[in-house]
Amino acid sequence: FRSGCVGETGSAVVAAEQLALATDPAVRAALGEIVADEARHAELAWLTVAWALEVGGEPVLRAVTDALRDATHDAPEAGDVLAPGLRAELLASPNRLGRDEAVAVIARAVDEVVRPCAARLLGSSCSM
Repeated sequence: FRSGCVGETGSAVVAAEQLALATDPAVRAALGEIVADEARHAELAWLTVAWALEVGGEPVLRAVTDALRDATHDAPEAGDVLAPGLRAELLASPNRLGRDEAVAVIARAVDEVVRPCAARLLGSSCSM
């Protein structure tokens, strides 16, 4: 759940924000492909969790609820989404999100996308 639903959703949203800032046509084209790719990964993750909930019953529901609570309460890490171990100074550029901006975008994605999607999947069992 954390890597697929949260991570891929966050990656798609960060890439979309980067695309909005980019001015170079080649960079915009690459980011457009990344946004589409990450969105497909996120969609597959959400569909997989929905399937697991359908066939797995109560044990899967508890596991997903716990994973959701843990994933949405931990502070997002921009390095996890942008590239593991990426140094903050490499993120600084006029046409690129900085680390703090990327963390804020990920937090917003969790609030605006991950939590509502999870609430739909989990129904009244969702205690985030």
